[in-house]
Amino acid sequence: MAIQPCDVMVHPSIRKQYGKGSLFFEVAATFLEREIGNTVNHLLGFGFPNQKAMNISKRLGLYEKTDDFIEIVYPVGQASEEQERHQAMIVDYDPLDAASRGEIDSLWALMKDDYTDGIIGVRDAEYIQHRYVNHPFSKEKQYRCVIIRAQSSKQALAFAVLKEHDGSKLLMDLICPLAMMKPAISILKQELSEGEGGAVLRLWVTSSGKDKVFTAGAIVNELGIEIPCNSWNPGPSAEMLYGAWWLTAGDMDFI
Repeated sequence: MAIQPCDVMVHPSIRKQYGKGSLFFEVAATFLEREIGNTVNHLLGFGFPNQKAMNISKRLGLYEKTDDFIEIVYPVGQASEEQERHQAMIVDYDPLDAASRGEIDSLWALMKDDYTDGIIGVRDAEYIQHRYVNHPFSKEKQYRCVIIRAQSSKQALAFAVLKEHDGSKLLMDLICPLAMMKPAISILKQELSEGEGGAVLRLWVTSSGKDKVFTAGAIVNELGIEIPCNSWNPGPSAEMLYGAWWLTAGDMDFI
C-alpha cells in the first residue's frame, strides 16, 4: 500500500518556522511515523512537492528524492512508421459498456505484468471510473477517455485519457503493454494533428520512464518537481526506490 499526502497547510504566523523544533516538523515527522514505513499501514509514500517544500523536507531529514517529474512534448507531425504498422482507430470510451470496462481490465493486467520490478498505481476500470469518469472535470468535458482499437479486428490496443491544458492536450494516463506505448502515442499525436486543430500532445512522467515513451522529434522539459520518499521512518531506502515509480499527470490530485 502507498499513500499520497495531497495538501499541507501552514498558518501564516508560523509559515517561516521550519526548524526541527517547529510545529511543521513535529506534524510532518509524526505523520510519517504513523503512516509510512515498514511497521505501519503504508509501506510507501509519494507526492509532487514544489522545489521549496522538497528542499525544506530534505534538509530536515523527512524526505529523499526518488525521481524527477518531466514533461515530454510531441510536436504535430505526420504518421510515423510505428503508426503505419498499427493501423488503428480511436473511439470514445463508454463507461456503461461492460465489454469496454473489461477491455480496460485486460489492458491493465498486461501493463501490470510489465512492471513487476517497478511501482505503479492500480489502473483498472474501477479506478478509471473513480479518477476520471466521476470527476467534476469530466462533467465539464475537460477529460476525454478513449480506446485505441485495431482497424481490422477492433481489438483494444490501449486506453488513454486526455485533458485540455494551455491550448494543448495533456496525456493524463496511458494503459497498455510497454511494447504498445510508443505506437499508441504516435496514433494519438496523429489524431490531434488531423482532428484537433493541430493540438500538441504533452505527457508528464517520471524521468525513469522517459525511454518507454520518447519518440523521434519529441522535446523534454524539466518541471522542477522531484518525487520524494520517506526517509524519517524506517522503510525502503531511497536507493532501493530510485527510478522505480511510474507516475503520470493522472497520479496528481489537483489536475
